[in-house]
Amino acid sequence: MQLCHNLSACEFQGISFFSPRSQGANNARRLSSWHCYRDIDQNEALCTAILVTPSYAHSQRAERIAQVLFGNGNIVIQGSQVIDRDTCALIADYFGLSPDFQSSVEIVPNIRNRLIDCEFHVSLGETCPALYLQLNLPIVYTKWHLKMVETILNGSSNSPFNPLYMDEGAVDPAITSFTQAWNGAVTFGQMTEQQRFGILNCPRTAHGIANLMTTVGYHVILCDAGRADIALQITAPTGTRPESHYFFEPIAGNGRHLVIGVDLAGDWLLWERECMQEVRLFGDVTFSTLCKSRQKRSFDIRDISANTMQPYNNFGTRFLLLKEFDGNTYTKHLVRAINHTTLACNVSVDLEIDIAIMGSYTYCNTFFDLGYNGWIRSKEKISLHETPRINNLGIKGLQNVAIAPSVVNNETQSNATLFGTETPTPDVPSPQFLSAMNIDLRSAASPRLITHKLFFNLGSFGSRCEYNSGSSPHVFACVGGELEFQAINPRTNPKPVHTTMSQWEIYLKIGYVFF
Repeated sequence: MQLCHNLSACEFQGISFFSPRSQGANNARRLSSWHCYRDIDQNEALCTAILVTPSYAHSQRAERIAQVLFGNGNIVIQGSQVIDRDTCALIADYFGLSPDFQSSVEIVPNIRNRLIDCEFHVSLGETCPALYLQLNLPIVYTKWHLKMVETILNGSSNSPFNPLYMDEGAVDPAITSFTQAWNGAVTFGQMTEQQRFGILNCPRTAHGIANLMTTVGYHVILCDAGRADIALQITAPTGTRPESHYFFEPIAGNGRHLVIGVDLAGDWLLWERECMQEVRLFGDVTFSTLCKSRQKRSFDIRDISANTMQPYNNFGTRFLLLKEFDGNTYTKHLVRAINHTTLACNVSVDLEIDIAIMGSYTYCNTFFDLGYNGWIRSKEKISLHETPRINNLGIKGLQNVAIAPSVVNNETQSNATLFGTETPTPDVPSPQFLSAMNIDLRSAASPRLITHKLFFNLGSFGSRCEYNSGSSPHVFACVGGELEFQAINPRTNPKPVHTTMSQWEIYLKIGYVFF
């Protein structure tokens, strides 16, 4: 792999938490059953439809997911003593690897979702012909795997840390590969506290109800030529709650947000021939807000020592080593920053838009649909719920822990990064302690997300004349597929900025109508 050779060329800019589109938020998949809903809602009797949609989805373009988390699909790790070390390489020392260690790692993430979406649609008929109720119960099993393919480079060694660097005496490296550093059980020298958050133990799974959504809708217009609906949608805070114990943590649902939305939907008959063929245009757009959800996120550290609120090159600073102090005296205790910068917080999203447009051709009782779905979610807003307890901690950086045996070194290095510095100068004065202002909330917040989707359905359903009060349950079915790709490219950036994932999905929908 090609290495970069100056810090400005580094592309490490990822976030600590991956928050893609909820498995249950899918207007495209939901639109595939509208053919039967038209017939149900126009029937004079009280009608109930039950639909079951098993589906399977798989992420694609793994390198783009890696760019969300790391800004780069390939990373290099080198110890602080490597000759002519690359300024874009992560410092191996911080992870318990030898100061002479060298390796390269390819990041290959993938996400697989298995879902059963149960829908219940009720039309009140003569009781209130313009009103309908709908309940969506998507049950999901998701599997996330952040695969790391590591190549140990020639010249790597297992030489110990020099005396005074990690302890008063020489310290043997705790591990021999970068992938071992993520399991949370690594301790070395005066770093005796195991990592409690951001552990990589893949693959991992989660399951739950993705989006338990209740819809109360009203037909503003309902006739053979078309219809126009308006509905209130409320999604209960189901699914799994992010805890950040694991890195690339699998999430079932949307992170336990209460979602309140307004849905506008309708269809229009474009062409009809002899009651045997027709072409219709369907549309559905939902505007939602995701209310505050209590979660745990891991945050990076920003340098405010120069009286600036601008973050420096702080990618991954949650993995730095911190010195613990009693007053201004170092206690001979090193801790991993992520153990203290993983905090309870409130997460909300102002706006989520899910829009689907579908053209449908029907011949007798068979239909074929082809459509487009666009999904937009504004950036996450995060506020701390928990006060960080870091006012007795300072960044170790490349400073020694001792000046001489039994003489501690109280120096800190506030400008340390995960890549190191050419001149690792200590703070003046030292020590410099962290505070709540050093917590970079943006490092764990998902930016604005945009995806585009193409989808199709092929299915069959009964004609209107088959719906009679007291008749047997009516069956309809369709099979469909989706191809979703993410794209966002700010004008100020010369190349695409990847912020979420692309995926494909296949599904089968089976429905029953009762009178």
